[in-house]
Amino acid sequence: MKKFLKPKFLWFAFWVVAIFTGITLLPNLQPIIATHQNTTKSQVNQQQLTKLQSHWGRGQLHTQQLTIVFNNSRTNLSPAQKTKIEQTLHKLKHNADYYRLRQLRTANTSSNDRQLLTSQDGSTQLAVASIDARQSELSVVAKQLQTATKIDGLKVAVTSPALITQQHQAVQNHQTKQVLLIGAILTFILMGLLFKSLLIPLINLLFQSIVLIGTASLATNLIKLRNWPFTSSSLLPIGSLGLIVTTILTWSLMRDYLAIGDSIKNPDQVAKLTAKRQYQRWGWGLGGLAIALISLSWTPLLATASTWLIAIIIGLALAVVPTLGLAFIALLDDSLRWPSTTAWRQRPKNLWGQFSKFSLWQPGLALLLGLALLIPGFSQGRGHFSYANLNPTILTAPTTAETGNQLISAHFGIGATTPVTIYLQAKTNLTQQNQLQTLDQLTTKLQQVPGVASAVSVTQPAGQKITQYYVGSQLTTVQASLAGNRQALVALEKTLKGNQTTITKADLAAQIQQLKTVQKQLEQLDLDNQQLSLQLTSLSQPTTERATQLNQLATNLAAAETLATQIQAQMGTILTTQADLVTKTTVANNELHKIHQSLGQSEAILKKVTTAVGHTTQYLTGLQASQVGQSFYLPTDAAKSAVYQNSVATNTSADGKLTQLVVTLKQPATSAASQRTLRQVKQTVHASLLATPLATAQVTYSGQTVQTTPVRHALTQQAWQWAALAGGLVALILWLSLRSLLLSGYLMIGLVAIITSSWGLAQFGYTKLAHFGNLPWLALVWSIILITVHWLSISYPTLIQKNWLRSFDAKQLQQQFYHCGRGTGAITMIELALVGPMLISPTTVMQATGLVTILGIILSNLLLPLVLPGLIKWTITPPKFKQPSKKPTAKA
Repeated sequence: MKKFLKPKFLWFAFWVVAIFTGITLLPNLQPIIATHQNTTKSQVNQQQLTKLQSHWGRGQLHTQQLTIVFNNSRTNLSPAQKTKIEQTLHKLKHNADYYRLRQLRTANTSSNDRQLLTSQDGSTQLAVASIDARQSELSVVAKQLQTATKIDGLKVAVTSPALITQQHQAVQNHQTKQVLLIGAILTFILMGLLFKSLLIPLINLLFQSIVLIGTASLATNLIKLRNWPFTSSSLLPIGSLGLIVTTILTWSLMRDYLAIGDSIKNPDQVAKLTAKRQYQRWGWGLGGLAIALISLSWTPLLATASTWLIAIIIGLALAVVPTLGLAFIALLDDSLRWPSTTAWRQRPKNLWGQFSKFSLWQPGLALLLGLALLIPGFSQGRGHFSYANLNPTILTAPTTAETGNQLISAHFGIGATTPVTIYLQAKTNLTQQNQLQTLDQLTTKLQQVPGVASAVSVTQPAGQKITQYYVGSQLTTVQASLAGNRQALVALEKTLKGNQTTITKADLAAQIQQLKTVQKQLEQLDLDNQQLSLQLTSLSQPTTERATQLNQLATNLAAAETLATQIQAQMGTILTTQADLVTKTTVANNELHKIHQSLGQSEAILKKVTTAVGHTTQYLTGLQASQVGQSFYLPTDAAKSAVYQNSVATNTSADGKLTQLVVTLKQPATSAASQRTLRQVKQTVHASLLATPLATAQVTYSGQTVQTTPVRHALTQQAWQWAALAGGLVALILWLSLRSLLLSGYLMIGLVAIITSSWGLAQFGYTKLAHFGNLPWLALVWSIILITVHWLSISYPTLIQKNWLRSFDAKQLQQQFYHCGRGTGAITMIELALVGPMLISPTTVMQATGLVTILGIILSNLLLPLVLPGLIKWTITPPKFKQPSKKPTAKA
């Protein structure tokens, strides 16, 4: 029983339990990877956007948008093609439940959408689909829509920023598995060739698996439970570093075992001594690097904050390889050499030995050669980086979604795919006149910001002013109405003048006088008739004497009397009527006189009104020409129009308390020009809302430009601070372990010089030779870490043997460089086997990382033996420069 309590069995049992526990506790990695795509640690912006979407309403809660692009690459869309597009989209609406469509905006939805979703050249048309994210996966629906919207003769693509990120993630996950698998296979073959053994590569493969599985289990639980920083873009470099460190430790362990085993025959003693040497050789260097990487966990960039995973990998590798290797060495002993029995013979000379010999012989010349290797990189190095994508996984070959994105950029503008959306949330309804006027003024000012292509809001739904919504246009209508009224008033004034003239010409007073004269004559005639009647009456009375003769006359006179009576009655009627007519004519004359006076007054009033209308027209003309004419005002009839109602439905929330302004930039979202434009946009928004009804409104910005701003700020403002902190920690650990401040300073200066030069050389190749543009910023981060690992792997074991500044011996130092140079080749091949596959990666970040790292490895291998021995010699024995001899002065 006691033999099973030996360290080799205990360590073996411990790691068996640990690995099974890690596998048991390992959660599902896919959801964690899928939900960690951000570049910065701050999640505040995303939380605000999620909250805003919940307030937006209108069926947009829990939705994601997909843009369907229809493009005719040759010419404008023909009527037949437009009909096919319309029919295709109608089928999508008909099958909305199948595709989980909440909303589908097309060019025929409204006049606003017709302008927004149709390119100016007429060759491209868009449709925006809102997908229910709770019931379906975006990538699955995108494939379905891609299939359902195919039209002969047209390029059709389904795209969105979220879809591009998902496609990048899928490619990234595939390339991570591919590169790590290739690296594992290459290291397996390499370890077999180095040791001419089959068991050692298998043991190394086991160690790699244990380290990666243990790291994955521990890291995912920390991310899930403690929300430690992590981004999926760091999986490949972190995994590659894990394989590099594990393989180097395994190589070092087995190399020491084979060297010690030839002189010591006790397997347990050999195993303990071998494990002890690993901690002496690698403990301080890798441990210091792990501490420095942990300090970067507080950086605002998730890519660098994720480096705590490397610290876990280094810690697990240092724990697993020596201890579990001890168990394998003690258990297998010489069987580890199977199928070979002898290792490769060491060459009597190597590059490091020759370089160190030359450096000790001519330190100055060696230093000049070292500078000659560095100067080309120094001269080409620039502080310019590429911010090609929010998630640093920009691919060398575009995906389907990226193709759609490129079509939109080509036909709608460079910034059309990545606009800046400004959300304004207030406590009151934003569709009131005062709020709308403030929003319109803000929109107009944003359109004038340099670098802004367009700005869309509820008052300008197509990015242009609607003329009838502005006071100037409305004043034009009012002026036209006033001009018409003025003409009517002038015509009325003329009519009044004519009537007044007609009344004046009527001269009713003379007519009344004539009527009075006729009345008097008629009255006199009436009197004469009365006298005639009396005489006739007297004549008509018969007498005895004249009875007979006058009978006939009496009869005639009676008839005449009757006629005279009738005439008298009619004359009375005429006199009565005439009197009444005279009375009425007199009244009418008085009324006409009053009307004449009233017409005169009305004419004067009309003149005043006409003059006032003229003055009002002049005032309105001046008002229209002033700034007031540019003011927004929504009339009641315009508020009920379809254009405004569609704009409200698109750009405001259901409760009217939340609105959006969509600002399209002229340059790509990740460019420096867009960053400057964004700053000006924020300043404009802040200044425009001061002392307005929206002064207290909550402003939220979203978009790729907004999300990449912290990246640029962190790199430009904080990069040197965090780099100095990490470098200072590494230098401190080297000082404590090497017990020499000067040696640690030499190593740190050399590391900085190599990183700078390799970056410059890679940048020259990218920009000047291949014309690929600037290197991605994240490539610098990962290449710094990888080059640092290599630098410490070759320099620290060389100097850890003793303090060379206190006990300097040129021959021993040369021998030490020769001895370490034999291992440098193996370390370099291991690193190249794992870094080299990055060059075939589909992401530009990993390609650039691989290139910079390989250049750094080459420079490190050349410069360390060429420069460091001479510097150590010069530090012990400073160079003596001969001074020119002085000529003897002639005596006077």
